[in-house]
Amino acid sequence: MLEKFLNEYLGIEERVNETGIKEKINLNKNQDLAFIRSQFKRRLVKANPKTIRLINNRLEGTTISLECSCNKPLNVSVIEDRNKILSLISGWIAEENRLGNTPMKLELI
Repeated sequence: MLEKFLNEYLGIEERVNETGIKEKINLNKNQDLAFIRSQFKRRLVKANPKTIRLINNRLEGTTISLECSCNKPLNVSVIEDRNKILSLISGWIAEENRLGNTPMKLELI
């Protein structure tokens, strides 16, 4: 579910495989799921956001502040912190689904 949500944000339709051939993204392949996560992490590093805003189908927003999370700022250039961000987004998606809402949008601010 995380990768599907991230892929909608990134808008990736295909990737180049190890032999140099373009393939459509298949969310049933572990290789494509890892590719989507890595592309999102790259986007995080490039954008270096201060806040991540997650919006559901009711237009209710959840904000993740990277400057004051867990008494220690999250640094997107550190791999452990990027993984924490993915964990937070995954937890939000699970909670929204449990409540019957649909995760709709992600904004890097």
